[in-house]
Amino acid sequence: MLTLVVGGLFASCSPGPIAVPEGAQEIHIVVSGDSVSLTPLTVRAGDIYIVLDVPGSSVNVVEPSTATAESPDPFTADALDRIRHGDTFLTSMGGIADSERYGNVRKLVLAPGRYAFLADAPEALAERWGGTIPPEAMAVLTVLP
Repeated sequence: MLTLVVGGLFASCSPGPIAVPEGAQEIHIVVSGDSVSLTPLTVRAGDIYIVLDVPGSSVNVVEPSTATAESPDPFTADALDRIRHGDTFLTSMGGIADSERYGNVRKLVLAPGRYAFLADAPEALAERWGGTIPPEAMAVLTVLP
């Protein structure tokens, strides 16, 4: 298994589809056009299996790049609002895509905090929607300790 760092997130890629172990934490993501939904919206820190439920879909993940031990979650309401306007200053981004080689499941190791999942790049969504990303195009995952 190969472990990659994608925008600060640890993602594991095997040379084939990843099986979700029994009892593991899963997040199911549905992306359709400019809409994204996550189930559940809250998980515990550690190994998380991301499952893209729509074949051929992809999702962008935005996380804070300014987290410190003293302030592990700088994604305040203001920071999330800036992302909704396409402003990704002080963030890290990565993407997860369903592919024939790796399948529709990725394993991420997530620290406590909040992560924004978007149907497309924040700047592209904001431009397409007149400067503000619509609520259905961004879902926020809360990761608890």
